Amino acid sequence: MVRSFKSVWDALADAPEQVASLRARSALMQQITEVIETSGWTRMEVGTKCDSHTTADE
Repeated sequence: MVRSFKSVWDALADAPEQVASLRARSALMQQITEVIETSGWTRMEVGTKCDSHTTADE
């Protein structure tokens, strides 16, 4: 028997709250990817900018 779902998130999650969380996290990752790509940052630059242990002054 084949099951069908509205979305991949519905297939992965058991509760509507989990589906909503997965959708929000996916949208956030897409936005982060867009910022990185449009900024032309290298992996090293992204790592430096995302390092929570550094400050803007370092």
